[in-house]
Amino acid sequence: MTLLNQLENKRSSHPQLNQNIANHHESNMLNSAIAQRLSSHRVLDSGGEYQIINDVFQASGETKTRILDVTLISHCSVHLIKHIPALVNAWHGPMSISIFLVSSELHTAVDMLLIIHQCVPLFQKFVTVHFVLPLSHQKLTISKSSLLPINCDEMNSDLQKRVLGSRNYALDGVLYPNNLLRNVALRNALTEYHLVIDVDMLPSPNLRQLFTTFVKSQFAPNNRTAFVIPAFEMVTGGTFPQTKQHLLDLWDQGSIQPFYLKACWKCQRFTDYDSWRKLPDSDGLSPGYDVDWKDPWEPFFIASWQAPRYDERFKQYGFNRISQVCEMHVSGSHFTVLSQAYLVHQGFKSKIQFHSSKNDEQDKNRILFRRFKTELKEKYPDTDRRCY
Repeated sequence: MTLLNQLENKRSSHPQLNQNIANHHESNMLNSAIAQRLSSHRVLDSGGEYQIINDVFQASGETKTRILDVTLISHCSVHLIKHIPALVNAWHGPMSISIFLVSSELHTAVDMLLIIHQCVPLFQKFVTVHFVLPLSHQKLTISKSSLLPINCDEMNSDLQKRVLGSRNYALDGVLYPNNLLRNVALRNALTEYHLVIDVDMLPSPNLRQLFTTFVKSQFAPNNRTAFVIPAFEMVTGGTFPQTKQHLLDLWDQGSIQPFYLKACWKCQRFTDYDSWRKLPDSDGLSPGYDVDWKDPWEPFFIASWQAPRYDERFKQYGFNRISQVCEMHVSGSHFTVLSQAYLVHQGFKSKIQFHSSKNDEQDKNRILFRRFKTELKEKYPDTDRRCY
């Protein structure tokens, strides 16, 4: 009895140690559940090239019926998992994320997500994660988690260390299925609206809450409006703008600029950033102005769950997002730019940053896009809208 009392006293005097042990035990239990899911819950994509494991991590607060809310949709490869914590804390709501990996990355991916699961309470509550792997990678086994009790103060550096030396588009010669990943995440979203963005972007503060208040008061459910959110990019390590005015100040200083200003300005210029910056300030969101879609505009937007899905034939670089935006235009959607909302990508984009095979991939997808536009004429025979 004396020994038990001594042990209990030791536990009481080290609450953080007790919490670490409990968290470590929880991570091991979760790791076992993930291992079972990997072995028994695989499905094929429609093309028979990839295997999908839905709900590898499942949000504790997930609903089973569609609700008036916005799910943030994103996707990434393993080396970008490190961006998830910041995105989770910024969004503060339902998220569905697809991760593309090969079998040799499986253990790293699971360990990184277990770290985030343990250190970011909002991840546990709101985030559902799905895995997509090439069909040729059949060995989907993970050993018992090797994670030691984690110091969450060092989470970011720990995540970074686990992917040192890796780079995007370097997955053993397999093709990165952007649109399949987006669709997998979308199929697992149970909200009236969704926002599809890159994992290394951050939304303006309280965007989800402001949008649900705005749309509830001004729009009927299932409407065909795409609510455009102007996208920007900021210098690496720069200060994230907490308000629109703060963003405008940073823009004037040169530490923030419109997204893809150097990499592909024609892809973003129809957002009409000059008109957006002149909109009057307000406490909430409001529709600023409408934009007629023109090729090759690729806006980021919040849309109804009934919006067209992404064509999964597009892989790697080029035309994967614009094909979906093009179909939205042809099918009758219209685009309204929101007044106070914005997205910010971490780091300036430039053409020289693209991987070496980018031009070849773009040429291949350009041919596919021409065919896709012809198919849309047959799919929507009663419209005079076209993708140009």
